[in-house]
Amino acid sequence: MDIEAELLGYPKVSRKPGVWDPIVGATYRVPMGSHRLLTLHGDGGGFGVGSEVDLAANLTLDWRATRHVGLTFGYGLLYFRLRDTVLEGAAVDDPLELGTTLHGPILGLKILC
Repeated sequence: MDIEAELLGYPKVSRKPGVWDPIVGATYRVPMGSHRLLTLHGDGGGFGVGSEVDLAANLTLDWRATRHVGLTFGYGLLYFRLRDTVLEGAAVDDPLELGTTLHGPILGLKILC
């Protein structure tokens, strides 16, 4: 899919959505008894290859209620920043910067085998 946008007198911007980023991640797990597991997971990437910055972090507590059913509680964060230039129809290479920060609670139901 290709997207094109033109607003008022500004030059047309075209982009193919999607970014391929190299990502490096790490996970640290701490067993807290036989029924609970604390997990800290982080990913970082971008390095200017696909995006400028791509960071994600999650902290979760897994609770095994029964042998085959568990719950997950936690919090997650995602930060993403992309820089590009407007090329088509522009007199100069105008910068285009997109960025977002998403964060919020995590609540999950696990079916265990």
